[in-house]
Amino acid sequence: MAAYNWGDVQLGRIPLRETFIVSESGGETRSLDLEGQESYPPLTRAQVIARHDGINALQVGQCIPLTFTDKPERNGYYTVKSAGATYSEHLNERVTSDWKVSLERVGSDSETDLQSR
Repeated sequence: MAAYNWGDVQLGRIPLRETFIVSESGGETRSLDLEGQESYPPLTRAQVIARHDGINALQVGQCIPLTFTDKPERNGYYTVKSAGATYSEHLNERVTSDWKVSLERVGSDSETDLQSR
């Protein structure tokens, strides 16, 4: 069950609320651009900071799994093209992290063969 009645997105190890803008493009490469905000409240301050730091720790070229609660047809592996987040704190009353991630689709579980070292 998704937290707070929103869908959830798992971007690698980073859980995000599915309350964001999605842009897609096709052609030779399929790209997926996600843009959203994590905030306290409803999350805890520690959760917002962890998600903010997680987004900023993504590395260009890194291949990560992406799973959606409400859009399972978009599940698969993606390569990070860019990632960033902006943190704001308002007198301990509200904390926000506005984030953007640009991804390139590698394929679904059945289309992708990954090896780990």
